[in-house]
Amino acid sequence: MIPPASSAIADTAEASPSPSVWAIAPSNPVHQQLPIVTPENSPSETTPWAIALSPAAEKTFPVPTEYRGKTIYQVKPKNQKKVIALTFDDGPWGETTLQVLDILKKNGIKATFFWVGEQLQSYPAVARRVVAEGHAIGNHTWHHSYRQMDEATAAKEIDDTAALIYKTTGVTTAYFRPPGGNLQNGLAAYAQKNNYAVMMWSINSADSRRHRLTAPKLVKNILKSAFPGSIVLMHDGGGNHSTTVQALPQIVEKLKKQGYQFVTLPELLKRQETTDATDSVSSGEAETQIPLGLQEIPHSPGEQPENYFPG
Repeated sequence: MIPPASSAIADTAEASPSPSVWAIAPSNPVHQQLPIVTPENSPSETTPWAIALSPAAEKTFPVPTEYRGKTIYQVKPKNQKKVIALTFDDGPWGETTLQVLDILKKNGIKATFFWVGEQLQSYPAVARRVVAEGHAIGNHTWHHSYRQMDEATAAKEIDDTAALIYKTTGVTTAYFRPPGGNLQNGLAAYAQKNNYAVMMWSINSADSRRHRLTAPKLVKNILKSAFPGSIVLMHDGGGNHSTTVQALPQIVEKLKKQGYQFVTLPELLKRQETTDATDSVSSGEAETQIPLGLQEIPHSPGEQPENYFPG
């Protein structure tokens, strides 16, 4: 198993790590388990945005100790500072992810991308660009399946994705988002057991609904719900998200005008004022139901969750 970054690096204050903590050099937290491998499908030299992986590119996205094994919906930032985290699920995708990256780069902001293993396998060069431009990465399982899983199946879904993220980009991450926000099917329980932070959301753009919303409606959904410390759910993969791309510049512009600063999820957790707020952090056990308003549904009419991704 590839350990999440949170458990890969013991805090300096911890004299002797527990058995669940991987005592490995911080510069390469999974080196003893997975040697550096030159990624397959190396980008063409003629592709300007394709970034090749080198050992120096290794990066970890650890979770603060108090958030390991927790489910998080929002953060209460210190002094109610107006910070907000944009997150994008189900990539990397081809055109859509590149368009999202162009918009983020133009506006000088960072976001968090939750990757599906099958998609990462298809678009390794796109993934390397995401990392090279300073965005945070999270694990979104291999198949994006909603079905019930035993622990061995859940482990394979998460661990195989973690291994490919590392092999492709040099990244280890302790951030996990269950497909569809499903906290009941064994995935969240396995992630929490292995010290991932299970990252939910507090604002759903609703860009994954069967009946596609217009870009103005997506903008309105986010702006009307924005508050300091909120986590915004959007999608750059899993189908046609051209309206998300159309809405994103307006979302960024209008939130900036309201005084918001955009941060990644690792940055957002560092700004938390308190960790005992019951509306922000759950207990270490996966909930038995998906909170109202946080559900996702299949992205196209008649589409079954386990067949969510084409081909």
